[in-house]
Amino acid sequence: REGQILFINRRWIQSPLIGHALRQAYGDLLPPGRFPAAALWLTVPVIWAMLIALAAAFIPAARMPDRLGSPVRRGLTLGTLGAYVGWLTAAALVNTADVLPGYGFQRFGLTVEQFGVLSICCAALVAGWMTLQSRGSLPYVAAVLWALVAIVVHNGTPSFGHPVSITATGVALVLVGVAGWARAGCWSASARSRSRNW
Repeated sequence: REGQILFINRRWIQSPLIGHALRQAYGDLLPPGRFPAAALWLTVPVIWAMLIALAAAFIPAARMPDRLGSPVRRGLTLGTLGAYVGWLTAAALVNTADVLPGYGFQRFGLTVEQFGVLSICCAALVAGWMTLQSRGSLPYVAAVLWALVAIVVHNGTPSFGHPVSITATGVALVLVGVAGWARAGCWSASARSRSRNW
């Protein structure tokens, strides 16, 4: 086992679980006393796992802020979680769109620009849902808007007509509207009326 070297995301690690999985995968292909070396690039799964785990903590906290205690504690908790989950929402989708083609994923036959637009639309769905679930959390929305501004800056201003920039600008405007709607209580009121009708 001393001869086994594992790297995840360019960092050396020791993991009996991963080491055992590698030895099982290689089976009898390696002679006794020899161990496989592995370099695993797990950025995308790690970011998605972080997003899901933190969203599972953030949404209930945002929906029941009184359980967090004092207003200062509430603000620090929801502000920090909201900003981090917002950043992870953007990072998960941007990294997925950026990394998958490097592994041979053909983007459903779409051009790079078309796939960029599709990725931003997927991000918009996730961000819109999270915004509604968090009742329009301002730190969350601000972090996603920051990422969308970065996409616009990277791809050029909308006046140049770049489809990715135009889509990111449109999503930003829609997200601001969704946040305002959720903060005004429209989302919670419509959700309550739907639950009564069921």
